[in-house]
Formats: sequence, C-alpha cells, structure tokens
Amino acid sequence: MRAYLRRRPRESKVEIVVLYADIRDFSRWSNSALPGQVAQVVEICYERVHQLFQDFHHSFHKLLGDGFLLVWEVKDFSREEANKCHRACGALRCAINAAYEIHKKYLLAKRSLPFSTPDGFGISIAVGQVYRIRVRTLLSELDEDDYVGYAMNAGSRLQRLAGPNEIILDSAASRICRECPNELLLARYPDFELRLVDPSIRVKKEAEGLKGLKSGDARFFKYLVSPSSRDYLRKADGNS
Repeated sequence: MRAYLRRRPRESKVEIVVLYADIRDFSRWSNSALPGQVAQVVEICYERVHQLFQDFHHSFHKLLGDGFLLVWEVKDFSREEANKCHRACGALRCAINAAYEIHKKYLLAKRSLPFSTPDGFGISIAVGQVYRIRVRTLLSELDEDDYVGYAMNAGSRLQRLAGPNEIILDSAASRICRECPNELLLARYPDFELRLVDPSIRVKKEAEGLKGLKSGDARFFKYLVSPSSRDYLRKADGNS
C-alpha cells in the first residue's frame, strides 16, 4: 500500500485531435429490440474501432457502450506536417477520413442486418491541448493512459448536437480546415469538395445551453458536409 501511495500519476501536456462517435437514438431503439439484436449493433462499434486503428492509426481509443472516442496526438504527425499550413493538419485529416469511414461502414452493416436498427452515428471532432495522464492503480498491470482537458469536453458536448450521419467540428477544427482547404476539404476537386456549414438557429440555441462549452465553440462550430450529404442537411429540421 505504501508503494502505491508513493506512485503518482504521470502527466504531460499534448495537442490532440479527438473524435467522438455515438449511435443516435440507441437507447430508445434498444428498449424494443431483442438482446441479440442489441449485441450485434454494439459489436459493430467494437469491430469498427479495431479496423479504424489498422487504417488510421489513432493514438488512443475508449469504448463507450453504444459509441467510442478516438484520439490522435499531433506530435505523431509533426515531421510529416513540417511544411504544411498547420501542424495538426495530418491528425485532423485522419480524424475526418475516419469519420466518413464510420458512417459508410455503419450504413453497409445496417443494410445487411435483417432487422431495423438506429439510423447512424453522430460524430464530433475537436482539436486542442489536453493532459495525457498515466492513471496508476493498485495493480500496475491495470495502469492506463487517459486524456483530460477542454478539447475532450468540447468534443463530448458537441457530439450531442450531431444527428445521424452528421459530423460537427469545433471552432478550432473548423479554423484549421479553412487554413488547409486543399488538404482537408479537397478544394482541388470540386466534385468531392467538403464544405463547412453553419448550424441552424435552433441548434445554435441548443449549443448555448450546453454547460462547459466555451462561447467561441457554441457560436463558431460547423457541420462538415460532403456532396452526398448536403441535401440531407438542408432538409433536416431547422436547417432549411
């Protein structure tokens, strides 16, 4: 016990890109679904996390039942991005690509299942400095890393505003996209270009009511939309 008390958490300040993904309306759907159906949908989350690691090499992940979070540390991309417009560009590009891959693979899985499922994931992406902490436990084998700080909180809160198949960027991620349009928004390819879209007045009011969200993020977060999702967003309630 004395040895445990002498072991303090180890911490370091790092810049990260964090992605939160949560299956929309999962709780209501699960109340009427069969146990096996709930298990199959949850397994999609677990399978996607492991596949995403193979494809996009995130630094950290945490499973959250009907959702998950992924973290990319910007330092892992610093050499690659030395001559780019923003040092977080590489990590943010991975997060954006992962977000669209999550939406695509869930849609494919949904179509293959013989029962009704929730419509899709709501996703948020945030950028900022946080603390990486090595959390100590009584058994050193159970020690694990975790991340705490405003960017984690902002991503978690903004994710609540994302509807099925939507992606929300906090103000920092939105700003970096504007600084690096060719790398992040595919501005060189008009047929595939991603766009930053303002939220509706209704959603802005919801954001202003989220505790712990800074006024800049409540006012300047954006939706990230692809050519295939623009009509959907325009027709959504409050976005017309």
